[in-house]
Amino acid sequence: MNTSEKKRSGFCSQCVSKCGVITITENDRLIKVIPDKNHPNGGICPKGASAPQIINHPERLLFPLKRTNPKVEEPKWQRITWKEAIRTIADKLKQISSETGSESVSYTFPTVGASGSFNWGPFLQRLMHVYGTPNYISHTNVCQWARDEGSKYTYGVGLPQPDFEHANLILIWGHNPADTNLQTWKRLMEAKKRGSKLVVIDPRRTTTAAAADLWIAPNHGTDSALILGCINFLLQNNSFDDKFLLNWTNAPFLVDKHTGKFLRPENHNSYEFLVIDKNQKPYKIDTREDPKIWSENILLTGEYTNEGVSAETVFSKLIKRASFFTFEKVEKITGVPYKKLVEFGELLRNVKPISYYSWNGLEQHVNSSSTNRALCILYSLTGYFDKQGGNIILPSLPVNLIKDQKLIPRSQQQKRLGIEKRPLGAPKISASGYDFADAVLNETPYLMRALLSFGSNMVTQNPGSGKIIEALKKLEFHVHVDMFHSPMTRFADIVLPAAHAWESPSLLAGFEGSLQTVQHIQYKPAISKAPGETRPDLQIIMDLALEMGYEDYFWNGDIEEAFNYYLQPLNLTLDKLRSQPVGISIPLQVSYCKYSEKTNEGVSGFSTPTRKLEIYSEFLLQHGYDPLPQFEKPLTVPYYQDKSYDFPLVLSSNKLKSFCHSQHRNIAKLRKMHPDPFIEIHPQTAQMYKLNDGEWIQLASPNGRITGVTRITQNIPVGTVYTQAGWWDKCDELELLGFDPFSAEGSNVNQLVGIEHLDPLSGSEPLKSYRCQIYKMS
Repeated sequence: MNTSEKKRSGFCSQCVSKCGVITITENDRLIKVIPDKNHPNGGICPKGASAPQIINHPERLLFPLKRTNPKVEEPKWQRITWKEAIRTIADKLKQISSETGSESVSYTFPTVGASGSFNWGPFLQRLMHVYGTPNYISHTNVCQWARDEGSKYTYGVGLPQPDFEHANLILIWGHNPADTNLQTWKRLMEAKKRGSKLVVIDPRRTTTAAAADLWIAPNHGTDSALILGCINFLLQNNSFDDKFLLNWTNAPFLVDKHTGKFLRPENHNSYEFLVIDKNQKPYKIDTREDPKIWSENILLTGEYTNEGVSAETVFSKLIKRASFFTFEKVEKITGVPYKKLVEFGELLRNVKPISYYSWNGLEQHVNSSSTNRALCILYSLTGYFDKQGGNIILPSLPVNLIKDQKLIPRSQQQKRLGIEKRPLGAPKISASGYDFADAVLNETPYLMRALLSFGSNMVTQNPGSGKIIEALKKLEFHVHVDMFHSPMTRFADIVLPAAHAWESPSLLAGFEGSLQTVQHIQYKPAISKAPGETRPDLQIIMDLALEMGYEDYFWNGDIEEAFNYYLQPLNLTLDKLRSQPVGISIPLQVSYCKYSEKTNEGVSGFSTPTRKLEIYSEFLLQHGYDPLPQFEKPLTVPYYQDKSYDFPLVLSSNKLKSFCHSQHRNIAKLRKMHPDPFIEIHPQTAQMYKLNDGEWIQLASPNGRITGVTRITQNIPVGTVYTQAGWWDKCDELELLGFDPFSAEGSNVNQLVGIEHLDPLSGSEPLKSYRCQIYKMS
């Protein structure tokens, strides 16, 4: 080994997996990344292994830049000092706040699943909370809102972690971890070795689907019909956990048939409800009490009529709702063969315990919220919520929160873009790209004047790209922080050069996954020397906070003090973590069925309005939504179009192992895996259009056109077209051109996806189920 070489423990931040790795540096430059077999989260994927090529790339941004010409022209840049850049930004933010209010500024940063923003994103949110803007722009509405936030309307919490290590049946719904999450993939393969059955639900035969014991491929956007069919199958076969339903869900609650509201006793408190007893009489329960007091005396199904009131139990309503979805009808809707549906149903009936996980494949439709509700209810029937082998609420390491929602007044939070239209949906957490664009272009609900974007690519990653582009052109002031020029710098006023995660200190408390990983904490110092005048994102945030006069909120700009504040509840210091470069595992105790734990009032229950797992949501009803899930025909899919079939093909998309969103296409090692943007087509579809494999074609929708090369495959359904978001960058080393994300000559699929139909609750967009047409290129 070269004497100038150093080996150090760390973790990769290239994607969601956060794999434990060992880095090898030479003269303080990263030259290799290998998996750390002793780390509880050890592993590496092609993206992580390519880190040396990423950070040593010759096209890195090295100095702060200021635009010197109008945004309608190709940008011209002038190098400026960090002092001038930070002062200019702070002065502009102060000016905007004093003139039109802090809400006139938006900010964005990349998902923690695609960057090191887990480490610095909360500090940016803290900065903007102190400043007073609620307008964090994210992709929550199409990434994981239904799973992580929408599930709270049923479970009271987001979907808990699947206990793959103890499950005998595992459902993976709309997720391909083999290509997108190495750690989840490893856990699944270990479970299969142990004998667990794996069911994958995905229209596309992904790598994960190919490894499944049963692959279910529903038509795009029809998952809720499939789920309701499974619910009906379990109900008709009496294959549900009746004790769990009676004790811990609102299944036995009586519902007024006229109003849809729960029946309650006279002079009731918030937790008193009426159910029906074995004598067919109303029976009062208090959901704070231990249900053992009354569960033996009540029924799941039944009706009650008296003095003008007609009511039935929630469970009776669920049976009626699901009864339409026989497997014969589900086959016609979803395209899944009847025999496969029965095989799936029998697995749900007979193999226990069950855990599940879902992601983008369920999220990116215009009916995603109702679909997720249905999936939560299906899982509730099994009774395995928060039980070993099910989906369990894991403990977490106690740390001080950095972003601190209390720093922004409630009155400002209520100004978040989109919250008036969808108060129960994604705007509770963040605004969407289309709401941002509308605010800029239409100056409603108020003037939107500035954007701070830290590494996010709103141009290629948002449907309705055209409006995003026009909004960026119109913005009065735009600051972009990044490692490379991107479509976002095209319209920026100031560009700041960011250090890579390997050039920045990072602190991660809890690696997502199992109990073994969530209890691990690790500090990673800067491993590789940052080039030029690049600075870590966190340092840029600290510099800006001090210039704004927020030193009291930002530990006087001392990052080490900030990290020590974060660690305080653990009685740990940064020095202690430095002395343990592989990290420290702090034993956490997992408990099950936490809803049944005794309290002074009775039992813990669920964090829902009824303190029960809510199969029926009176809360959603009160806000104008269906209290039970329903199959809603996705009007973005050609099959459900009332208009002419100018665009008869289903447009969908998928992710590639070599790239993370719009990143990495300039890296030769990764670009070799997929040199060009490609469009997957089934052989029968290709024959209809007389296409050959490798032929360049145009893909069109009502919103525009893009180009790509055909890849004929039997892994997708007939009549469906798959491509990928994020194509724009060139790769000089391989002499591969870039693709203009602003024109029909490019390959920006989000130019095609329209936003005329959105999920009514979450605001999700139809990235997985839109309509398109193919044209041969002359």
